[in-house]
Amino acid sequence: MKVLKHHMSVYQYTWTSLKLRAEKSMIAEVLTVIPSHTKFEVIDVDGLWLKVVYEGHIGFVIKQSVSVSELVEKSLQLNFQKEVI
Repeated sequence: MKVLKHHMSVYQYTWTSLKLRAEKSMIAEVLTVIPSHTKFEVIDVDGLWLKVVYEGHIGFVIKQSVSVSELVEKSLQLNFQKEVI
């Protein structure tokens, strides 16, 4: 029997501008800079690092610099606006 895994995309946002690195190291090559409050896809979590996809680049960012709060906040604002209207 073949078991298929369901892949659900997980998106997060940067708190500030964030360097997307080629490896899980603060001295690794910087592939690009992700601007503050920018959404990107998380494809793996490894300790303090997230493996992410951003504008065609796959690399690593430090986990403490990202949040899902902007997504939650926008969702709550939209729901509130629907209820008010």
